[in-house]
Amino acid sequence: MGKRIIIWSHKAKIKLFEILDFYTHRNKSKFYSKKLYKKIIKQAKLLT
Repeated sequence: MGKRIIIWSHKAKIKLFEILDFYTHRNKSKFYSKKLYKKIIKQAKLLT
C-alpha cells in the first residue's frame, strides 16, 4: 500500500503562517502558535 502525502498549496501555507503570526502578536508569545502548529500538522498526518 502506497503512502499518501498532503501537498499544501502556496496560498494555504501563507494563510497558515498568517494565522500563527496573528496569535503570536495577540498573545505576545510564540507558545500558543507553536502548540497550534503542532496540532494542525498532527491532524493533517491523520488524514494520510
